Amino acid sequence: MEVITTKSGRPALWEEGGSASNTGSAVIVAGPQGERLPPVYIRRKGSLSNDRHALIPVVKGCHVIKASHHREDFNIAVDRIVAVDGTEAVTERVTEFRDGEWSSPLPENLTVAIGVAKQKATTYHCRSPLFVATHPCKGCGVETAVNYDYCRLCQSIKA
Repeated sequence: MEVITTKSGRPALWEEGGSASNTGSAVIVAGPQGERLPPVYIRRKGSLSNDRHALIPVVKGCHVIKASHHREDFNIAVDRIVAVDGTEAVTERVTEFRDGEWSSPLPENLTVAIGVAKQKATTYHCRSPLFVATHPCKGCGVETAVNYDYCRLCQSIKA
């Protein structure tokens, strides 16, 4: 699996996807325990519909969930990153969902991330990340996806 190298040299993957009328797909990145991870970048301009939304740094043990559907008949693959070598991530298949059943027992800590992958794959013209860590703004308390002290609104008020 190809990874992106951030400006600071960290390997990262994109959360991406969304749905058209009858079909859709999504890629969700979860931490080793199935947790939401903080993004280093969130796209806010350009063509966002069903595209790349959040760039998320990855390490050994992170999970990549790929979901696709046709009229909500899902195929889901859950992979674990076992090594990152340059621009490639070596993964192993944890489980997959095909023809209405899982190939092996589903790890309980990944049920939320898999649910979000299905949600993103069925969100019509999805334009934003759905499974990223959020942080409260120190000014107003609103949850923001990127770890800044103040949200965009509070920053513009201060200016």
